[in-house]
Amino acid sequence: MAKLTKKQKEAKAKIEPNKAYTLEEASSLVKDVTNVNFDASVDLAVRLGVDPRKANQMVRGVVTLPHGTGKNVRVLALVTPDKEAEVKEAGADYVGLDEYLQKIKDGWTDVDVIVTMPSVMGKLGPLGRILGPRGLMPNPKTGTVTMDVAKAVNDVKAGKIDFRVDKTGIVHASVGKVSFDAKKIYDNAHELIQTLIKMKPTAAKGTYIKSVFISSLADISGLNASQTSNLRRACFKANVKLEVVKNTLLKKAMDNSEKELGELADVLKGNTSLMIAEAGNAPAKVIKEFRKKSDKPILKGAYIEEAIYVGDDQLDTLVSIKSKEELIGDIIGLLQSPAKNVISALQSGGSKLSGILKTLSEK
Repeated sequence: MAKLTKKQKEAKAKIEPNKAYTLEEASSLVKDVTNVNFDASVDLAVRLGVDPRKANQMVRGVVTLPHGTGKNVRVLALVTPDKEAEVKEAGADYVGLDEYLQKIKDGWTDVDVIVTMPSVMGKLGPLGRILGPRGLMPNPKTGTVTMDVAKAVNDVKAGKIDFRVDKTGIVHASVGKVSFDAKKIYDNAHELIQTLIKMKPTAAKGTYIKSVFISSLADISGLNASQTSNLRRACFKANVKLEVVKNTLLKKAMDNSEKELGELADVLKGNTSLMIAEAGNAPAKVIKEFRKKSDKPILKGAYIEEAIYVGDDQLDTLVSIKSKEELIGDIIGLLQSPAKNVISALQSGGSKLSGILKTLSEK
């Protein structure tokens, strides 16, 4: 087990093991035990007594936090020209239609929320492959597809967030910043919990809210708030999912996995983040590019296609691993020249069978 730092020991001493704190107490305590040198997010994790695999027990909705999230939310409003003035006045950061649809098609997704009108969804639909995986696709259920786009922009800027229970039955949401006073953190957390209670599925049996955990999230050790934001943005653009994880929980998940993960469990010390991607070399490429301006993050280990890599010295090796698309491109390149030769040979032989056989034999 990794040794606790001095600050970690001080924070641990302020928390009584196995004690269930009230929401008011937890809202105050989370400020006391946070000692990072930037304005960390305050997160709420609510475990619900539901089975998310069943459609009639899915919990998903929106809530407007009384004091906002403390984040500067960048909003893109895709509207027709007659709506542009009112959404600009409402505070939208980007306003337009066709030019932004083209930018998105070209890969631009540097926004946090997109709001639009029902009449625009026909044009936006084909971009679902780009926006969907990034959680940016407007949805009537979350209020981001509406005729009153100005109100939608106002709501998002005022602290409206959407939430959804994950496959383990937990709802995760950010309810503010450590710089908030304890009362504001309490108000935001209370609003989310009350919204969840109102949304209890009729099919859910037994205890509905099983537990509530409140914590501050220090994303990546050694990175300040601006660097952390830049890293998350880089991961987002590269289709890499970045999650800060607890070593104990990750180790349990690895122990319960059917895969042979070898030495990876041994590197779970200190702050750990998980980078997940379909392309095996994508996380390593993000890390290497990011480290041109910073000495963090440090690679602890990786698991790719049944192979295990341990240590930061494996970064270049991981970067050099070719993705499936790159391998296909190489194979096509290797086949392209011989294919051209065969085609030219067939053409040079004319329509005579003897000519075709002769030219093929020479090849």
